[in-house]
Order: sequence, then structure tokens, then C-alpha cells
Amino acid sequence: MVYRVVIVDDESYIADSTAILLESENEWEMEIQVFYSARQALKRIQGQKTDILIADIRMPEMDGLQLMDAVGRIWPMCQIILLTAHAQFDYVYQAIRQSSVDYVLKHDGYSALRAAVERAVARLNTSNLQQRLLMEAKAQAQAALPWLQREFFLELAHGVRYQAQDIARAREELNLPIDVEKPAYPLMLFIHQPAGSEALLERTQRMSAIALAAGSFLPQDARVATMQVDSRCLLWFWQFSEEMSSAKLEGMLEGIQAMVQSQLDTVISFVYSAHGVDWTRYEQVFNRLSALMTMRVMGGEKMWLLCADLEPLLGGEHQRVARAARWISAYRADDPNAQEELEGLLDQLRSMDSVHDMAYMHLYLQIAMSLAQVIQEMGLSPSEQAGLMPHKLYDAKAHNTPPEAADYLKWLSRRLIDLRRESAQDSMKALVGHVKGYILQHYDEDVSLNKLAGFVHVNASYLSRVFKQNTGENLLEYIRRVRLDKAKELLEKPSLRIHEVSEMLGFQNPAYFSFYFKKNMGMTPREYRDSISNG
Repeated sequence: MVYRVVIVDDESYIADSTAILLESENEWEMEIQVFYSARQALKRIQGQKTDILIADIRMPEMDGLQLMDAVGRIWPMCQIILLTAHAQFDYVYQAIRQSSVDYVLKHDGYSALRAAVERAVARLNTSNLQQRLLMEAKAQAQAALPWLQREFFLELAHGVRYQAQDIARAREELNLPIDVEKPAYPLMLFIHQPAGSEALLERTQRMSAIALAAGSFLPQDARVATMQVDSRCLLWFWQFSEEMSSAKLEGMLEGIQAMVQSQLDTVISFVYSAHGVDWTRYEQVFNRLSALMTMRVMGGEKMWLLCADLEPLLGGEHQRVARAARWISAYRADDPNAQEELEGLLDQLRSMDSVHDMAYMHLYLQIAMSLAQVIQEMGLSPSEQAGLMPHKLYDAKAHNTPPEAADYLKWLSRRLIDLRRESAQDSMKALVGHVKGYILQHYDEDVSLNKLAGFVHVNASYLSRVFKQNTGENLLEYIRRVRLDKAKELLEKPSLRIHEVSEMLGFQNPAYFSFYFKKNMGMTPREYRDSISNG
């Protein structure tokens, strides 16, 4: 973990030497910034996260205690170390009232300061931090209720089992739109427009518009839970105050289809159950609806209205559909178990007699539709898509035998996994390249971890980890090396004075630049320049 440390002291030699000593520590990875004014430090702290603040108590304009209070309001988890030349007990009393504050006498030396830093790091990693993070996560969860509600219902649909008390707690904590302890009518809606023809925002708006259109056909007391299964499919659970007749339910669905087609220029189809089902049967019903929808979609028909209760599945189909659903879920999550689940499905496919059997057609299309969706989501180039032989994917009868079909699907699955990994690696390399380019152009400015993370729009910890994985070098070490290389290049120009070199590299104080250079090069800038002249 990279700890962001700010050192503030109006006596520049103390601030600079403190920074040098901390930078020489190998136990912690620290990004250190030095300021000689509390107001300057506060201005910077307001714009970036700070983990540890080391500040002199006695400073002009704003003292260390005032700075401590201001920083505490901005970054409550920031650990404070106050420095003073004298044992001022009124200051000590104010400091020790907070558990995140340490008080160090300057004449006690660096060992006392190091011990205080060690305690600060320990506090940052204690269970108190975890508890506070959990509280913050709970607050964020409240803002994410719609997403959490969707995930909860999708988990039920994919077979996650809950105890009765867990269901009751979920109903209360997630403010569920339907009462899961009462039966609900399940429906799946399919949009016939190609998913790739719309941007994400347009698709989301279309889904929302369809849901609003449906609301105008439902009774006022109806309750609805809506889940987006993928870019072309919605799963609904409808709940009514009284039992709904099959004819009335079908009439509502026909009305929704007609309205969506006329008002939104969109063709939709439904698979539904005419009976309310308990939440313990959501998985069974979801698999059944999915299977029937897949078979009808691949048939090429549009604007159908299919009652699942009147469409019996073929023998053994329930088990195959359930296993296919498990594989799809694992594959999308990049779960290591996905390959094992797929092998089981392909073994069943290989065992079938003919590519003309309905059981073969259904299982093949279950797998093929999922892989086709993955291909669309990956945004592959035309040449990459052509290399996957899509004509074989979309035609279940393009294979001579079921074993041949199984071999193709296995190869395609592995190829897609390889392409996803290659894409991720290319993205990380590009990210590192952008960061390196920025550092080379702005080495004389603020190139803190936070600034770099903001430049490439990623989390700072993630950036630090990705940089190390791709280069074998810590990001802070790379920044240090770039600055040193540039310093050596500038020092080789006799016309530039050392304080001018210091300014060109972005150092506020020439003395700190000398400390920095000697620590990393083993000699002062003056000694380095002399060695060049003598060499």
C-alpha cells in the first residue's frame, strides 16, 4: 500500500531533512510532499487524499492544531503527527484527545518520529478502519438499492438459496418492490432489435420506456420487480392483490406489445407463466422461460406471446437447462469453474444421436446464444469475428455430428477467453504507456500518484499495482528515476546554475534538491558536476 504523507514546517531544513529520512525507509512505500506553509499544505490536501500529516505546532498564519482540525474535517481517517521544540502541555492535551494524533518532541530525534509514523501506519490498518469502511459501504449501499434489488432477484432466479430469516431481512433492508413471501407472476420480455445497433445509453432508455409503457396496463395496486438479464431481455415479476386470469394477463401483454410497437417502434415478445409462483421456484421457472425463449428466438419468429405452462419441455430438458444456466453465470463472471461446467454440457451434446434432434438443437442453441452475446459485448473487429467462424455458431445444423459441434463450441469458448485476456493485457499496457508519457512531459510538476490516477481515470492503488505488474518497477521509483535522469542531463550543462536546475525539476528548495540527489546518487549535485568535468 502506498501511504500519502504531507510534511509541513516553516523551517525548511527540518521539513526537507524529515522527508529525506522517511524516503530512506524501506519498510513503507510512501509518496511524500513537503510544504513550508500550513495554508499551502491545506490547499493541496483539500484536493487529494492524505494518509499521514506531519506538522510543526508553531507556525505563522496557521498553527499545527488549526491545520489538524481542518484536515480532520476533510480526511477523517488521516493520522496526525505534531512536532514541537518544547514540551507545551496545553498543546499535548489538545492533541491526545484524538486517537489519530501523536505528539513528538523534535529534540527526541528521528527515532521518536519514526515510532510515531509506525503507530500511524498501524492505526490505518486496524479494525477501526475496517468498521468505518463497513459503515461507509452501508451508506453507499443505500444509494445503490435499485442495483442491489436487481442482483437479489437475479440470484433467486439463478438458484441461490436463502433461509426464511434472510428473505425477511432482505425485504426490509433492500426495500424490495414486491413481497417475495407471496406468489408472483414471472415473465420474460425479448426485444427483437439487434443489441449492437444501439449505444448503452439508448438501450437503457429503451428498456425504461418499455417498463413505463407496461405500467399503464397494470392495475394501480400492482407491484413490479424488473431485472435486465442482458441487452435484449428483461425479467419481470408481477404481483397483484387478487388472482389474475390467464385471459386478462394475456390481454395486458398484447396491449403492451401493441403500444411499444406503435409508440417506440420496437418489436417485443413475451414468455410468461399464467400462475403465480413462490420464490423457491424462481430458478426452475427462470430456466424454463429462458429455454423456451431461446428456442423461439432461434426460430426467427417475432412478436410472439408464449405461455410457458402450455409448452412442455422435452425429457431431461430441465436438468440440461439448469446446468446451462450455471455455466452461463460462471462464464460471464470469468469463474474458473466455468470450463468444468461447459465440459459437462458438451459431454451431453456429444452423446446425442443427431444434429436434427430437438434436444440437440435446444442445448446447442443455449450455449451458442450465450457465446454470441459475449462476442457482441467484446466489440471484436470484423476480422476477429470472421476468425471465429460465426456461420457455424449461428447454425446448429452447420455441423455434421453432435461431437463435431461440441468440439467447435469448446474451441470457440477457449478462443474467446484468450481474446478477453489479450484485450485486458493490451489495455493495461496502454494505460502504463499513457502514464509514462505524462511523467516524461510533466516531471517538473505535481506527478503524485493521485494526479496520475486522475489523468488516466483509474483508482490510485490499481494504477500502482498495474504499473508494477507491467514494468517490474514501482511507479514512485520510476518517477524518481525520470527526475534523476533529467537532473543529470541538466547538470551536464555548465551554463545552468544548480538552483536553476532545482527549479526546472520542480523542487521548491535547492537544499531539498541536494538532499534528494545525494540520497539517490551518493553524491551532491555539485560533486556530480565536478566528476563530469574531471572525467
